[in-house]
Amino acid sequence: MKSNRRRFMKSIGAASVAGLFAGCSESSGGESDQGSSEESDQSSGGNLFPNRELNLAAPTISSGVIDPHQTGAIQNNAAITMAYERPILRGPEGDKMPGLATDWGREEPGRFRFQIREGVTFHNGDEMTAEDWEYSVARIQDPDVHVTSALQGNLPGVTGTEIIDDYTIDILSDGTNSFVENACAHFLGLSIVNKSWTQERSPDETAVQSNGTGPMQLVNHNPGNDATYEPYEDYWGELPEWASEVDTVTVDWIAEDSTRVSGLRANEYQIAESVPPTEVPAINQNEDLGISTSPTSRVLKIVMDQRQEPWNVWEMRHAMNLAVDVDGYIEDVMDGFAVRSTQPTLPQMYGYDPDIEPIPYDPDRADELIEEAGYAGMELELTVPTGRFLLGEEFGVAVANQIDQLETISCEPDIVPYGGGFTDKWARSRPMDLDFFIVGYGHPSYDGRETINSTLIDTNGQSRFGENPRYDELVDLFEESISTPLDEAEPIVQEMNRLVVEERGWVFLHGQQALIGYDNALDYQGREDELLTPLDSGLAE
Repeated sequence: MKSNRRRFMKSIGAASVAGLFAGCSESSGGESDQGSSEESDQSSGGNLFPNRELNLAAPTISSGVIDPHQTGAIQNNAAITMAYERPILRGPEGDKMPGLATDWGREEPGRFRFQIREGVTFHNGDEMTAEDWEYSVARIQDPDVHVTSALQGNLPGVTGTEIIDDYTIDILSDGTNSFVENACAHFLGLSIVNKSWTQERSPDETAVQSNGTGPMQLVNHNPGNDATYEPYEDYWGELPEWASEVDTVTVDWIAEDSTRVSGLRANEYQIAESVPPTEVPAINQNEDLGISTSPTSRVLKIVMDQRQEPWNVWEMRHAMNLAVDVDGYIEDVMDGFAVRSTQPTLPQMYGYDPDIEPIPYDPDRADELIEEAGYAGMELELTVPTGRFLLGEEFGVAVANQIDQLETISCEPDIVPYGGGFTDKWARSRPMDLDFFIVGYGHPSYDGRETINSTLIDTNGQSRFGENPRYDELVDLFEESISTPLDEAEPIVQEMNRLVVEERGWVFLHGQQALIGYDNALDYQGREDELLTPLDSGLAE
């Protein structure tokens, strides 16, 4: 029988409050209480975990932060989500289920109530109460509470909280806020931290230490390189099936695809992220290994900065969409491991409009539009980041070459590493430095409004759409969708998608697929929210 973390939710009991465990970057020390290696060798996973270690290889990260409120990076959450949890959990395909909340629902338009699970302890032994929830919301929303959170904006419309009792809390908004439930269900939303432990430490300390309620507690952290955890024996739920077979779980962040794949083959890693498509056949032929493929929330696109020429001209933005043969590079470069994007929202997300047709590949018409707009002879440079997206350099160069094949303009790729080179240039590109570039955006909310808000509305962040004449219309639609009940708001989100497509808000490329290599002794469960985690997985039969 297949086993995963979500099935364990059916038999949850209150966890006992037992000894203190150090939830920080130093090892808590002591001997493991997991049983002898001789006993382990007789079990189903005895040969799976060399030295009783479960090791994950994830792509490189730009910072070593493992505080859930101080980073919005998905790669960091391979470690963060070992220790920190949300009110509502999501399964691998996005289904919602009780987490740190046992029940939730709207009391009135501006009041959303959560019943808090009793008997939950943080890794230092403190019991979780409504005060920790109140502090967690304030720490995200209010820059004067401990940190200026990287997640500001991920709880849109939330104005505060009201504690009803130790195990009941209301999250407040000005009127109906249909985003509250989703914001409390994804790992870049409301994670619950320990109020007293956090207040006793500086933001620099909490950035690299850890004290959550999750099934794994931190024992060692080398920021930016690796983080090691051990099972938390007083966890409120049941630990994953493999937990009795391991003493530690380690996340290694590694830039090179080849290093992650070679480590998987050598049994140094039991799970490896972002396997290149060219490696898939060989891994599939290895009886000890498997490949998990699933769609993700990450949409790849070319951003055109509408604050400057030529991208403030609709004809030029349309011409770039016509110039790129998306189906061609997906087949020829990515071996089919991608889904063509037709709009900001991907098919598995709330608000996707199935009636929006893809923009056709038509280079002849692109040349005509460029001539009409008066930009013939222009030399373009397409910035292509590497080391973050699946075959990022390969498909980026292919796209630049397709644009370069137009008769009216030329295009050269500018290849830069994602961590540092691209992210630094991106951050300081106010207003003119970076005007034509490939980037991907993913968000685990399964809600298309989050993608549109972050990439097209938030002009203090990623948006280059703010100078578009229809920008205010997009903002009004977003605000209308938030104030509309969730079961009625989807047509509004679909209208937002149509507006962005009509305005050619970016060059629509593809939705990224997850290619995860794993040891076949694991019943590995891949996720659609891009989270690399073993917590959903059991042991294979």
